Amino acid sequence: MTPLGREEWGRRGRLRYDARDLRERPLADLVRELVQEGQGLLRDEVRLAKAEVREEARKASKGAGAIGAGGAALHAALLFFGVTLVLLGATLLPAWFAALVVTAIYAGAGWAALSYGRQELRRTRPSGAVEHVKEDARWAKETMRDIRSSRSANA
Repeated sequence: MTPLGREEWGRRGRLRYDARDLRERPLADLVRELVQEGQGLLRDEVRLAKAEVREEARKASKGAGAIGAGGAALHAALLFFGVTLVLLGATLLPAWFAALVVTAIYAGAGWAALSYGRQELRRTRPSGAVEHVKEDARWAKETMRDIRSSRSANA
């Protein structure tokens, strides 16, 4: 038996069979056709999921590149600002203590920036394509289980 041709598909991608046609066909052919169609659907869903993941990665890479460039420039500015703060603090406090205070300020700001960045990266998710693949796999398992149980009940 050959796979279904396009002419056998109705509007909205549904097969045009009436119940008599299905009852007359051997179960093995129906199961083979179901598996072929399920495999094709699964391949399409995986392809869509890959495309969506690539798109999300492309978006994230643009943002990460911009963050990296901005971070490098700000890092240089912060280093010079830190030296300025140490020199300013050294006029009022011992130089080592002024350097320690500036280091603590930098460490707190760095920790806050890292925490914010982690939160933002966690929000990057592919859309529902991955869920569709999982749903299709669940559907295929349930359908095969139902076919097996109906075959054993009829045997």
